[in-house]
Amino acid sequence: MEWYANASQNYRAINFSDLRIDNPNIVVDTNIQDERGFSADLGLKFNKNGLFVAEVNAFYIAYNGRIGQVLRADRPPLFNDYRFRSNIADARNIGVEAFAEFDVLRVVLGRHQTPWRWTVFVNAALVDARYVRTDDTSIDGKYVEMAPPVLVRSGSGLQWSCLLY
Repeated sequence: MEWYANASQNYRAINFSDLRIDNPNIVVDTNIQDERGFSADLGLKFNKNGLFVAEVNAFYIAYNGRIGQVLRADRPPLFNDYRFRSNIADARNIGVEAFAEFDVLRVVLGRHQTPWRWTVFVNAALVDARYVRTDDTSIDGKYVEMAPPVLVRSGSGLQWSCLLY
């Protein structure tokens, strides 16, 4: 078993796509600023003689001044709707991710040498990503877009090596 921890500072500069207007219903804030934040995680890795490999990781990601879009209404008398792109809120992502991989052929064949390796794996994550600290009540405490709360991936791998151990 192996424990690990990590903390790092995040920085995302404004790029051209943040400032570009490709839709006349979008207004870009003239005071838009770079995003800043940090991430931290704590994890545990486990390896049982290459037969079974697993990892569990808990993480926290903070975005300060996250760039996004919110719906706004124009001034009287028209009250036209438009999308306003700016530093809309701070955001935080809290989650747990787990990975496990199992070597099927080594279990079936035991100690017999083979140039083949067949593994099956599963990866799952639970994420709670929300907007926090904002003046816009329409997104305060709401989920961050494109951050699914549950994500499960699985698969299988087949390898052939011309060298035997």
